[in-house]
Amino acid sequence: MPELPDVSVFKDYFDKTTFKKKIKRVEVFEKRIIKGTSEKELNNVLKGKFFKKSGRYGKHLFAEIDSEAGLDIHFGMTGDLELIDDLSKIPPFTRLLFIFQDGEGLAFEDQRIFGHISLVHNFDDLISRYRLGKDALEITAEEFQETIHKRKGKIKSLLMNQSLISGLGNVYADEILFQAGIHPESKGSRIPEEKIKKLFSTMNKVLKTAIKYAAKREDFPSKFLINHRKKNEDCPDKCGKIDIIKINGRTTYFCGACQELF
Repeated sequence: MPELPDVSVFKDYFDKTTFKKKIKRVEVFEKRIIKGTSEKELNNVLKGKFFKKSGRYGKHLFAEIDSEAGLDIHFGMTGDLELIDDLSKIPPFTRLLFIFQDGEGLAFEDQRIFGHISLVHNFDDLISRYRLGKDALEITAEEFQETIHKRKGKIKSLLMNQSLISGLGNVYADEILFQAGIHPESKGSRIPEEKIKKLFSTMNKVLKTAIKYAAKREDFPSKFLINHRKKNEDCPDKCGKIDIIKINGRTTYFCGACQELF
C-alpha cells in the first residue's frame, strides 16, 4: 500500500509529467475510482485547464486546478501513475486517464480499485473532508508527545490512525517501531516520555530516508526491517528472530528481543 514516502515520489512524478500540459479531456474506465463526482463533472472542471501546482498530505496527493477547484488523488493499496505517449497502448489496470493536448496521457492505474479520485475545493477542504490528523512530517514533537501519551491504544494502531497522524501505514509503522525499539503492542499512555521522543525522531528519520531512496525498498539500508519481513528471519540487528502477530487485523512484523513492551 502506498504510504507517505511513496506519495512523495508520486507527487514528484506528477509534477514532472503534467505541469504546463493543457488538459484535453478525462476518460474514466472504472466508475468506482471516482468519488463524489462523475466523468461529466470532471471534464467540465478540467477540460482546457492546467494543473497549477500539487501538494502531498499524508497519503493524499492534491492537484490544484484553480483557486476554487482541485483533485484529491488517493492511491489505495495498488494505485500508480504512468505517463504514456501512445494512447493506443493504455496500461492494463488503467482506471482513469488524463489526456493532454500534446497527445500524451497520464494513467491512474489501480489493480485492486481501493484508490479514488475526487474533486475538492482546496487543500484545506481535502484535510477537513477526510478528518486527517497532522501530517507525519509536519507534526511537532510536542504535538506528537501529546497525541501518543494521552491514549491507551496499542502504539501501532495509534501510528496508523489517519485522524491522529496522517501518512503512516502498515509497513512504515512496523519500521519506525522496530528502529525505535518499541513493541507494537505497547500502550501509548505507558510509553515513557524519552521513548516517545525517540519514536518521534525515528519516524522523521525513517520517512526522510525512504524519500531519499525514492521509496525503492530494495535500496534501503540493510539495518531496515523492511527487507526482512519474514517469520523467523534474523533480526537486522542480530539480536533475535522476526516474529509475526496481528494487530487490528494487520500483519505486524517485529523482533521481541529488541523491541520493549510497555
